[in-house]
Amino acid sequence: MNKYEKADLEAIVEAIESIVTTEIQIDGVFDPVGNKEVYLESHSVAEIELLIREHKAKFDMFQQMYRMQKRLQEKIGLNMHTQTQLNLQFIGAITELCEVLEQTAWKPWKESAKTNKPKAVEELVDVFHFVINLMLCLGVTPQQLFELYQKKHEENIRRQNEGY
Repeated sequence: MNKYEKADLEAIVEAIESIVTTEIQIDGVFDPVGNKEVYLESHSVAEIELLIREHKAKFDMFQQMYRMQKRLQEKIGLNMHTQTQLNLQFIGAITELCEVLEQTAWKPWKESAKTNKPKAVEELVDVFHFVINLMLCLGVTPQQLFELYQKKHEENIRRQNEGY
């Protein structure tokens, strides 16, 4: 077990609690941060601080993309809170997903089919624009989406563990 100064331990626990909805990798397996005792016993202060910084940076990137898309929609002047806009964003997301599919080798009967990864990823970015627009239409923040995602992820893990 690592030895921690009381102040270090309090700071680490506070940092872990601040990202309690974040998952981190422990020994190659994803586990919720909620098990602080196991986590503190198996990692040094430096390792914990590094993981916290990495996960906050990743979440910050998502929040930044959300803010960028929100500013773009505000600049365009779209009212993102109408049923028409919601419908258009769904149609846009589905259309872009089909464009991603077109860039993949999804036709097993076509021998010459090859995945165009750069183009598929480009189309995937377009999908993500529409997903963020859907979030804006529905009034969902990145934090809310993340918390709901984690809850669903935990449910999926439970289902797999129970032979679902």
